[in-house]
Amino acid sequence: MKGDGIEMRREKFSPLVSVITLTFNGLEYTRKFFHYLLKNTQENFEVIVVDNGSTDGTKKYLHELKSRYSFIKVLGNSENLGFAKGNNQGMAVARGRYFMVINNDVLVPKGWMERMVKPFEIDDSIGLVGCLSNNASGFQTLKDVPYNDPDDFEEYAEKVADSWGNRYTPRRRIAGFAMMINRRLYEAIGGFDEDFGIGNFEEDDYCVRAFRAGFKIVVAEGVFMHHFGRATFRANNIGYKDTLRRNKSVFQKKWPDVDYGWLMELDRRLVDINRELLSHGVEAFQHSEFKGAKEYFEQVLETDPLNEEALFGLALCYRNLGDDLMTLKLLKKCLDVNPDNAYACNQSGIISVEMGDLESAKVLFSTAVMKAPDLVDAQRNYADVLIELGEYEDGVRALVKILENHPDDVPTLLRMAQLYAEVGKYAEAKKFAERALNVKLEKEKVGEVVTESGK
Repeated sequence: MKGDGIEMRREKFSPLVSVITLTFNGLEYTRKFFHYLLKNTQENFEVIVVDNGSTDGTKKYLHELKSRYSFIKVLGNSENLGFAKGNNQGMAVARGRYFMVINNDVLVPKGWMERMVKPFEIDDSIGLVGCLSNNASGFQTLKDVPYNDPDDFEEYAEKVADSWGNRYTPRRRIAGFAMMINRRLYEAIGGFDEDFGIGNFEEDDYCVRAFRAGFKIVVAEGVFMHHFGRATFRANNIGYKDTLRRNKSVFQKKWPDVDYGWLMELDRRLVDINRELLSHGVEAFQHSEFKGAKEYFEQVLETDPLNEEALFGLALCYRNLGDDLMTLKLLKKCLDVNPDNAYACNQSGIISVEMGDLESAKVLFSTAVMKAPDLVDAQRNYADVLIELGEYEDGVRALVKILENHPDDVPTLLRMAQLYAEVGKYAEAKKFAERALNVKLEKEKVGEVVTESGK
């Protein structure tokens, strides 16, 4: 059966991604690459293979794939034109909103495409997305991976995804073995610089150009790909060190003002700089210096537009500065990055209540409670909105549940006292008020409730 059902499995409603890979012999790597690509990719994608003059049976294999899958296109060169020129050929005919430039000696895990596309869909200033691997330059390498056979990489990749699925780390430079490119970036700066020939340093050059064009670069920490590394160089006896030495010289002549240590973040990593800025922002916020805190959080987002803490902190700044629409926009972005952020759900619910949208608030508070069962503030808010919606019994049950787990929660005790007082059950109201008093918190409020319940 043509395509083995893969045509039917592809999600046509997701944005089209053009997967672009080069081949130059090394058939065994190409077979493995396609095995995992076709098995582990469910989204809407096309594949463009540029063969750089293979002589080992790769061409025959590629044409078999092309005849079997309508979404695979094969371009052929009579000689090895190198990484830059070959990928530029692929990007020139690509139809996708995003281009995945990936080596043919890489194995992809389940969920890789969705996680790498996600940053672009949230923030269009992001130009490049990379991933983690066992074999990459810079901070994208995870050392001492717990598998020996490359075919066993998927279990480890799943654990990485479970641990870091929503984390996107800012970088100044990412490795070119698996690099997703926003079409907007491609249209702004073009393809790879072909002066770098066979390979090496073209991704460094591309990252500098992207950075100077105002685009951001992130690594999807929840995506781990196995990379054999230098397969084309080994399969074709190409001198890796010689090309590295030559292209380093090309890069330095083109960018004499770029410190390579800075580009590779060997001096100070962006994440460390941003962590310090966040600390200053939190301190300013705690001192009610909302404009100053806002500036710190905005500095973080200049290089790390998907930073949850900065997005949430900036939202709270706008909240305290009286701009609820901007607050909601930032909270939504925070939830786009991490749908499990209960604090963002809770704050969104509070604003929804103030805007009179109680049904939306109910959903948001319920989600917050589900994501963070110990977030008592969200539980109280959920109970209150149920009562406001006339779902009185459910609201009271929610308050009782809080007290089962947090018997000394004064705001909930006071709320129960208030509700009993409102229906004339002053004895019960007094019991809850006295319990709150015994906790020795909020004595003035407790006194008001006691006075009211004793009438």
